[in-house]
Amino acid sequence: LLPKVGALENGSNGSLREIFSYQGDVSGLVGVKVYVGYGLGATSAAAVNEMLSSKRYKLIHTIQ
Repeated sequence: LLPKVGALENGSNGSLREIFSYQGDVSGLVGVKVYVGYGLGATSAAAVNEMLSSKRYKLIHTIQ
């Protein structure tokens, strides 16, 4: 399994490198797009909604 992306929340370090250095079978993930962004809010839900409405995210990779 891939590392949990949620590990990147709240200023955590490390997991992004693990995701992109993963050596297992990702054939079931071909075409998945990976985005990075940030938002501000008192809760995770508020931060995600603010990120999306402010368009503070960017496509960084498509799995091939």
